[in-house]
Amino acid sequence: MLNIEPEPWQIEHSVAVSRLMAWELNYARWVDILFGELVERFGERARELFPVWPPEVPVIVPSELRGKKVALLGKQLLDAEIAYQNLLGVRGLQTGSNAWVVSGSKSMSGRPLLANDPHLLLFAPGRWYELHLSSPTMDVAGASFAGIPFVVTGHNRHIAWGVTNAMIDDEDFYVEEVDSVQHPTRYRFLGEWRPVAEEIDTIVVKDGLPVVLSIYSTHRGPIVNKIEPAAQLSEYLLSMRWVGHEISNEARSFLLINHARNWDEFKAALRSFGTPAQNFVYADVNGNIGYYTGGRLPLRRTKGQTLPFPGWTDEYDWIGFVPFEQMPFRFNPPEGFIATANNKIVEDSYPYHVSTHWEPSWRITRIVELLRSQEKFSVEDFKRFQMDYVSPQARELVPVVLQAYEGRAVADKRIQTVLNYFRNWNFVMKPEDVSTTLFQAFFLKTIQNTFRDEMGEQLLSLYDTLASIPMTVTTALLKKDSSDWFDNIETPEKETKNDIVRMSLEQAIEELESRLGGEVKEWQWGALHKVEFAHVFGAHPILRKIFNIGPFEVGGSHSTLNKGDYRLGDPFANTVGPSTRQIFDLADVNNTRSVTPPGQSGQVFHRNYSDQISLWLNGIYKTVPMDRSVIMKEQHSLLVLRPAP
Repeated sequence: MLNIEPEPWQIEHSVAVSRLMAWELNYARWVDILFGELVERFGERARELFPVWPPEVPVIVPSELRGKKVALLGKQLLDAEIAYQNLLGVRGLQTGSNAWVVSGSKSMSGRPLLANDPHLLLFAPGRWYELHLSSPTMDVAGASFAGIPFVVTGHNRHIAWGVTNAMIDDEDFYVEEVDSVQHPTRYRFLGEWRPVAEEIDTIVVKDGLPVVLSIYSTHRGPIVNKIEPAAQLSEYLLSMRWVGHEISNEARSFLLINHARNWDEFKAALRSFGTPAQNFVYADVNGNIGYYTGGRLPLRRTKGQTLPFPGWTDEYDWIGFVPFEQMPFRFNPPEGFIATANNKIVEDSYPYHVSTHWEPSWRITRIVELLRSQEKFSVEDFKRFQMDYVSPQARELVPVVLQAYEGRAVADKRIQTVLNYFRNWNFVMKPEDVSTTLFQAFFLKTIQNTFRDEMGEQLLSLYDTLASIPMTVTTALLKKDSSDWFDNIETPEKETKNDIVRMSLEQAIEELESRLGGEVKEWQWGALHKVEFAHVFGAHPILRKIFNIGPFEVGGSHSTLNKGDYRLGDPFANTVGPSTRQIFDLADVNNTRSVTPPGQSGQVFHRNYSDQISLWLNGIYKTVPMDRSVIMKEQHSLLVLRPAP
């Protein structure tokens, strides 16, 4: 359809896949720049706009950077990022993942159980490819990405493992002073002028002339806001240091993991893993469970938020990487389980800066609740957990809404009805639930009413692309007695938290009436919250019905274990969710359960293009055996590929 002849696939293309994933899962490239702009505009008040910011850490822009157009430099990078995302048909940073494991003492079978459901943008074809690699020296099954010849999350006959994004801060930006606006040849560092490295590259364009461009670099890495021929000129440029530019060997790590037979071999495999940093959750047939942070963690002189730094000093340069032995890990903890959901990995007493980009605590809170809810678990229990729609966030905030109306006469019957829904809600966000619709519409209005007056539409739209961060921040603000952010600077009155809560709820009701009509009892969450697995060709209106799959009504939200993310700028379409669900039973290699939407095939008219959607929507799993004798009984179709003579 594209009328091109693809290049032959080479080994380096497989190696490069890890860097593409690292770039997609890299929050720092967006967060550091945007937070730098928030700090430059709001100073100390920006403290409340960040999800984690220890009170002892200052938020003012370093004096060396004042007047250096940090926000302008960052905006050029953000504009390029938005163009990149538009090219892919996505917008914003939304990710997540769940993984947990219980030891044999907490399993019905007496052997560990491990569950993993990575949350990624939901596309067609699906992100994951299920495979079983069998040879005289290897027998491993699970899921991988197209082009990767190893299992990324899965099991062999000895161990099982799952992964979630570790959210490590593995990228920093530096404002560089250069000697020339038009053609920089030198940059200032430690009182001296160093040469700017220049590399010429060519981008081949279909049906057009090749584009030749210059890539400039400092000793830290590329200058990311000066790309010829159309760069905005400035005497200050922005360079980037990223772990993804360092040498590492993820292919070796997965090869060794696929062969690993015990905890020591599994750990050894992670030594060569660099990026994207992952939480690796582990179990083995001998009853052991474990966790290790896999990835390279930059060694910095300071701890705290990494906003753009002055480039003419070495104060903020990396001084190496945290030794592998000192990376966070756990092995056979006394509680008998390990869980991770992109949450904070270590206490503040950990000697190195890890990150401030953690996902909200809602999912990890719910996982731990479930893993403490009974003594022993089965595969069926884990299936139920992966479909869980309980929202700890709603459980925290609904009392805040009710309190805002406490002692007030409410004449509007619509508001009375909504408050009654909240009073009787079990906080389960099913597709047919009405309270979820009311809560999500209210919360979206609250974010807008809290920040729009001071940020303006443009900055708020950028802040919105961080998705979970404004949700985390707004939740924290609503749990406080007061905050200056609630006051609308465009009115003479001083608005309070309760004023914003009441105004947001009333506006939400009006908008839902406009969008859904009818009575409140008809406003089911699934009517607004739908998922569509979009193909890149689906952007064309004629091809959309052929290549795209859906839309389908779904439940969940950012705050539920069965995640149902939506972009705040485009509510309430579900764009991120469980890209595969896997459950490994270490007591039986033939009892692995999985479902990978939309299907195994990337061919639009193939029967396996979308055949797992119904399973995924309804919490149904395939049983994936490993023994050849069991596989042959299933009578699957067989495709044999033989090398040309």
